[in-house]
Order: sequence, then C-alpha cells, then structure tokens
Amino acid sequence: MFRLLPKLLVLATLAAPVQVWAQAEIPQAVIEQCNAAASAARLPDCLKSGAMAWELIRLAQTGEFYAAAAKPIVEICASKNDTYEATWACFEDAAEKAVETRELIGVANIADRCVAGLSDPDSLARLSATQKTLRSKWYPDRMFIGGTMYFSFQGCPTGPEESGVTAPPRDGAVKGQKILDQQACSAYAEIGQIISANTPEALREIGARVKAVKTKDPDAVAGVTGLSDESAAWLMELEQDNAVRTAMLVGAFIKKYHPEFLDEAMDDLADQSNDPTARIGSAMGKAFVEKIIDTAMRTYKEECGPS
Repeated sequence: MFRLLPKLLVLATLAAPVQVWAQAEIPQAVIEQCNAAASAARLPDCLKSGAMAWELIRLAQTGEFYAAAAKPIVEICASKNDTYEATWACFEDAAEKAVETRELIGVANIADRCVAGLSDPDSLARLSATQKTLRSKWYPDRMFIGGTMYFSFQGCPTGPEESGVTAPPRDGAVKGQKILDQQACSAYAEIGQIISANTPEALREIGARVKAVKTKDPDAVAGVTGLSDESAAWLMELEQDNAVRTAMLVGAFIKKYHPEFLDEAMDDLADQSNDPTARIGSAMGKAFVEKIIDTAMRTYKEECGPS
C-alpha cells in the first residue's frame, strides 16, 4: 500500500502579503462553498483560488474558447469533485489530454466527441494565458509549483447533450455524489486497522516487504500486509484518482495513530516520487500536504463512517 504514491505538490513560496479585493469580485457561490468547507487559516486561499477557478470555468464555456463543447466536461468534472478549484483542475487536465491525443492521432480519429471538442490547441493556449493573468491578479507574489488534488475526467457517455453556455455549477450540483464505494470503505478500514495495530518500526518493515513485491500480485501483497485478498486485489487495480486518495489516507492514518512518524512517512513518499518537486523541505510544504491528507480523511469519515 505504500507504493500507491501521488505527486506531492508543493507551494514553493514565502507567505505573500495580504491583498485586499472587492467583495464583488468573489462570486457568492464561492463564498458559500468556502464558508462551509474551509478552515479560518485556509479561507483566504479558498476564496482566491475558488474565484479564479469559477472565472476560468465560466470563460471556458463562452464562444471565445470552447462554447457548448465545454459544458458536458464541466458537468462531469463537477459531479466528481467537491470544489470549483478541483473542478477546474479536472477540466484543465481533460483539455491538455485532448490536445495531446489530437497531436497523436488527429481529431478525426478521436471517438469520444467530448474529447474531440476540447482538442483545439489554440483554445487551450489562450485559456492557459488567461489563467496566468488571473493567477498574477490573485497571487501576485506567489509562485506555484503544483496544483490541486482532484478526480480526473474519464470521458463522456455516448451521445452527450449539447446545449448552450451555462454558468459554473452550484454546490447543489455536486453534493450527494459519493466518491467511495463499499469496497473502498472496506479496504481503507483494513488499512487503518493495520496502521493502528503496528508500531512505526513494524510499518517500516511492512513497507520494505511491499517494495520487494515486484509484480502486481494480490496474494503476495495480502501476505506481507495482512490485508484481505479482496482488498489487496482492489488496491492492485486502482486507477490514478483512487491511488492518490489511498496514498493520502495512508498519511492520514499515520497522522492519527503515529503522529511522530508522519514527517518521516511524508519524506519517504517524496523520496519515491519521480517528481523532483516532491521533496518537502519546508514547514509550509508539509503543512500543505497535511491539508490534503486531512481532506482525504474527512471524506473517508463522511462516506464510510467513523474510523
């Protein structure tokens, strides 16, 4: 389970001076979302990043960029993610993958017409330039080296509805959508039990034995971790979205049961990542990762019950 690693995204910056913005520049939907979900320490960033994402989602659906072709992707991304920031990250990733696909096989060979509709490289370039302008506005003294934890776009159903431009989805459009199914809850409960029942030294040994498993062998993973065969098989077949969440929950369980082990565990995750920015050398970077793992734990408790 310690091999299911995300790219740990780090904000490489000193704290930026407080900026004063007119209230009218932050949409009411973003204000409501941040008041409901963000801590006091996180509230300013939630408001600024939410306002930026809201505007980018709105612009993507206008004739200047993707027009009606953006709507089904926005709706699907909103149904899979809890915030405007994550919805925008999902949409941006979908557009980037669509452009790459078009470069590889041409737009005529793209079967998913939602992907084809996002594949224009000029539209993406102009939207990316707009994003940089908005980022400079909201974060004039901060450099970003990463992004947001989000669930990615997996494609449109056959015959997606094509309609006019819409505003970004309200909170009500995404609430009630469960992220974790029964198998996920069961597997995560087992992971939590294993972490709570073992000392940090024993967890290090388990991690070393998992690393020694060279193939995706559920029986071997079950044998060295103590997971059930069903949970081990499920973990071996995770797609990227759930692999990221699983890695974050491993960190959250370690924080809950072995807080003294958390720094070492996060450094270990960074050491194993292929992303050079994953090294967490500052208190700010570690605090940022802790926010992500706290969010993963909150989702787990809401959808699977207390752990």
